[in-house]
Amino acid sequence: MTFGDWLFFGVVIVLVVNVFISRLPKWETRRKLFWFIQILNLVFGSLVIFFEIPDLPPIVNIVIGLLFFFHVLQNNMRLQREIHRRNNEEYQKQRDEDKRRFNIPDH
Repeated sequence: MTFGDWLFFGVVIVLVVNVFISRLPKWETRRKLFWFIQILNLVFGSLVIFFEIPDLPPIVNIVIGLLFFFHVLQNNMRLQREIHRRNNEEYQKQRDEDKRRFNIPDH
């Protein structure tokens, strides 16, 4: 097998792993795995753009590489949204407890 064949199989595997990991329950708490996937996305995106998969037009290689970079952005947005949601829930719990503790009526 040539380098291009290995690169193509690696691209497919990383895309499948990327989708699978993001569907796991409590994925946002597995930060080492999250950052490992992010690094893989960056590496494979760069490899596809710079070394190209043989037998594919250059524009297809660029689009595939940009897809990996898009996954990096998409995964970061999902993580930030989850962190914000969790912090907001904790804030609401603390606020409700303070209202009960100090007998503050709801408006």
